[in-house]
Amino acid sequence: MSPKAQGRPYFYWLICILIFFPILGCSVLKSFGKTRTFDEEFGLILYNKSPKKLNPRFFSEGSNHHVLIERELLEKEKFITKWELSFLAFDKEFLTSAKEKFGNDSVFTYKLSWRKKSGQYSNAKESKNFKTTYKSVELGEVSANSIEELLQKAAAFKPVPSKIQETETFRMSSDVALLVEEQIKTEFSSYIWQHDLGETDKESSTLFQSLLQTNGSPKQSPNYEYSQNRFEILSSEPNKLFYKQIYSDSKTSVFFVPPLANALSVKPGEPVGLRRIGNFLLKEEK
Repeated sequence: MSPKAQGRPYFYWLICILIFFPILGCSVLKSFGKTRTFDEEFGLILYNKSPKKLNPRFFSEGSNHHVLIERELLEKEKFITKWELSFLAFDKEFLTSAKEKFGNDSVFTYKLSWRKKSGQYSNAKESKNFKTTYKSVELGEVSANSIEELLQKAAAFKPVPSKIQETETFRMSSDVALLVEEQIKTEFSSYIWQHDLGETDKESSTLFQSLLQTNGSPKQSPNYEYSQNRFEILSSEPNKLFYKQIYSDSKTSVFFVPPLANALSVKPGEPVGLRRIGNFLLKEEK
């Protein structure tokens, strides 16, 4: 009986390493440069990274316009909601002149308006883009002379939904989502905005309008606010309440609580020092 070769086991393991290490290395490298998709994480929320500043001649510091896109975490139908929120605190001098002209009963210190679009989204595998399709919209607006009263009115407001046909296409990266296309369809026409959102200042928006199935000529939109098309990608956690600040002054802060992103039964209540009023949290300094 001939003796066994001593180097055979080492040669066997060397072959295994040479085969499997390139495969493992490729998968690790891919994970580092991976583009996030709207489906892969538990709670992914898009938030406008540059909230629109309003005219200081009429509105006090802290007044802003915010956009937030959230999705349903429990259902398989992929429900999605887009919130456009404007929290307005009127300038004191403007309020004084307005009350002198129109009377105290018709002029309020604060105003909260919102537009809520609801629909579904689709996210193709191996694609950087995802698409939203909105089928209904709800509008709301309330005014009051105190922030607490304002939020109470917003919680009690009963909007009437209207049917719409609107789509938006986003391009996802590691931490930013870019709105690259918008489409609005009506009974008489269809509008498509296509945005070229690069990293340079040479950003452009082209509007294509087709009337009664007739293709129109492209039109440039030089005054478009491109900062409103960049969204920060935020993540919520299953055991934490998610909320985003939409207004703050020296004594008061208001936070928005997205209802779909916080629809889980395991979500805790509001943090200490914050009071829940509808879809909002109120913090008042004493």
